[in-house]
Parts: sequence; C-alpha cells; structure tokens
Amino acid sequence: MSTQLIQKQFYIKVYDPNGNYLTTWSSDIISEPSFRTVINGGPGQMVIRLARKYDNFGEGTEVNLDNTIQVWVADADNIGNNLLPNTLWDKAMWDSDVWDTPLKSYVNIYGGYISAYAATVDDDEEYVDVTVLGYVSDISYKLLIDGSGNTTITYTNTDPSAIMRDVIDKYRADGGTKLNYTQYSIQNTGTTVNYTFQHALLKDVLDEIVALSPDNWFYFVDKSGVVYFKQASLNQADHQLTLGKDVLYSQTTKRTENIINEVSVIDSNDPPLYNIYRRQSSITSHSKHTADAQQGVVINNATADAIAKRILDMEQNPETRSVIRVLDNNGGNSNIGQNIEQFQIGDSIQLKNLGYGQANPTFWDTATWDVSLWNDSLNYTTSSIMTIVSLTYTPDYIEIEASSRLPEVPKELQTLNKLISQQFLTNIGVKPTVRVV
Repeated sequence: MSTQLIQKQFYIKVYDPNGNYLTTWSSDIISEPSFRTVINGGPGQMVIRLARKYDNFGEGTEVNLDNTIQVWVADADNIGNNLLPNTLWDKAMWDSDVWDTPLKSYVNIYGGYISAYAATVDDDEEYVDVTVLGYVSDISYKLLIDGSGNTTITYTNTDPSAIMRDVIDKYRADGGTKLNYTQYSIQNTGTTVNYTFQHALLKDVLDEIVALSPDNWFYFVDKSGVVYFKQASLNQADHQLTLGKDVLYSQTTKRTENIINEVSVIDSNDPPLYNIYRRQSSITSHSKHTADAQQGVVINNATADAIAKRILDMEQNPETRSVIRVLDNNGGNSNIGQNIEQFQIGDSIQLKNLGYGQANPTFWDTATWDVSLWNDSLNYTTSSIMTIVSLTYTPDYIEIEASSRLPEVPKELQTLNKLISQQFLTNIGVKPTVRVV
C-alpha cells in the first residue's frame, strides 16, 4: 500500500451475484486501487492483486465470476473517531463489529463485478489478479428490447429524460440487474423529440439520448449502478483548485481542430430528410468546419433541429481542455491538497492563482493560506469553469481531464451511423434545405 498516505486504508467487500455478503479483503491486498471514470460512461476496469496461493486463492467462493465488489476507503477526511486501534480493522467482521458503526466512517469509491481472474506463479511469488468491471459495462452487452420482444422502439414527442428512464425500465424488465435510477438521478430536459431505435445496444441508445438533448447534458453510471442524467453547470464551480497548493501538475490546451459550425442532418427516409445548419459568426471567425449527423432512422425536422442545435451550441467555439493532477490531503501537511474522494465525473472545477508569481517565494513556507498578504496579490486571477470529463483515481492523487465543453457522441457510434447511412445516400436530394436554429 502507499507509504505516503499512512492514514488511508482500503477495504474491499465481496458479495455473490445475489447480493449476499461473502468476505472483506484487506491485509492480503498487494496493489493500490486505481481506475478511470469517464463522462457518458462510468467507472472502468480495476485490477486487484491478492497475495494468494496459486492453487488455493478462493476460487468458486469469494473469487468467482460475477461476484460484486465494493471498494471502501477510510482516511483522515472521513474517520469520525480514532478511539479504536487500527490493528482491529483487519480482524473485525464486516457489518458486525464496532468499527463499522458511525464511530468510523468509510467512503465507497468504486463498485463493479468480477469479469476475470488470473492465478500466477512468478519465481517464488504467488498471487491472483482479479479484474473488476464497473457496472456501466453492462450496457455494452444488452439490446434495447420491449416486453413483446420488439427491438424497434419508437418515441413520439418525448423528453429525452423520459426516454432514458424507459430504457432502464426495459433493461430491468429484460433481466438486467446492474443498473437502476432514483427519483432524482435523471432530471428532465424540458424538451421533446421523436426518435426510433432499431436493434440498438444500450450503450448506443444512451449516447444517442445525449445527442438528442440540449447542450451540456450528459449521463454517467455511478459506483452503485445508479444512472444519472443531468446538465453540467458552468455558472459556479463545485471545486476550486489552487496552483501551488492542491495541484501537482496542470497542462491546458486550446484548440480549433474540433470546431463544428456547419452540420448536415440526414435520415433514412425515402427520400431522406436532408437539412444543413450553419453558425455564421463561428464560420466568420474560424472558417467553415463541417460535420455530418447521419441518422440510420427516420426523424422529423423538429428532431433534426434539436440534434443540430446541440452540436452547434457546443462545438462552434474553440475547446479549452486541461489535464490536472490534484494531490490528496492525507500526506504530511493537511493544509495541502484536497479530499480527492469527493470529486466525481461531471463536477465543475476552477483553477485559482493563475498568473501568480511575483511574490517572494520564501513566504510560501510561512504564510497562512487565505490570510497572509501574498495571497491577496494584484496578480491573482481566476480561470474559467470547466467540467470534469475524465477522472483517474489513485490513492495519492487524481488525474482530471476537464473541458470547456462536453464530448459529443463517441466516434464508434458516429462510424456506425455512417455505415448505416451509406445504404440510403444514393437517394439523397441534390440540394439540402437550409434551416436556422
């Protein structure tokens, strides 16, 4: 485990596929938890290495395919009472001994299920690597299907949020258990669309729901399998990060190559709907950047307008993207760093102290943060608010990718749409209908 963060302890609770508690892994974990979470997705793969014998590692019981895994962390941020010595932690029984009461608080940072395991003998070392996938991976294996077995599902004048709820309902009615939503996790967009899904995997369906929504809407599946669908807020930062205090590394890039200021929307009708949309102010500033939003289904003008408006609203300006490493605050100095377990995908961040550098650096070792005069410098500036689109967790720090705009539909789905659309492009009209949104 980490030598720097001596106050941070990890515990992994193991359940069978039916939710029955089996055991807790702690003292035999010889790897540090690390995983990446992405927007319009969720937590990805994590590998847990256990110091277990090659021929006796718990196969068929605790190390079993489809067992559920929960990763919990306790550190100085969430331990409410330290009266009990840490030596009891490895011996205590989960959900029964005193340390599991509110006297000590543990934070769940990851959840998923065992998809693979590999027992290894390496010279005189024996261990087993347990591969865990986040619950979001389940949407890559399931088709959208209704109770009658139909895989062509049509929604008419429906809020994309209502479509999202119905899709999860159909997933569960078809036997899916890993995903769900709560009363408040899926928010309403206040818009309506018409759309037909045909033989579509749930991953493609959820991505398309985002594409049908207004700008800055996104979804993610959390550590418990709860599906969230909401709009990113760029009005106020959820987290303010200070260079020289919280941030180990920061690189910010501004680019124009992924600007889109002209969009053609084509569907699979006969003859196909063929509209083109332009943002002239962006074209004047950055020249013309054209993209296709080809749909392998029949849509109408209102839905085409919604698709094009989202793309143009989000993509017409240059993107600012930052890679930031945020230090955990459980090192030797509790005044440095942040409680990294509080960050989640879709949160907004803001970098502080940009441009600072004229003050005498010797004050850094003696000044009191947010009190001493050097922190009140005229050179103090605050950057724009960005959304976390990717988050990689390690015990010592998190690496954040943050952007001034959310990512569009993944390239895989765009490729699929292009392949489908090739079947009807021969029937396309000579001249598109120009529409303004």
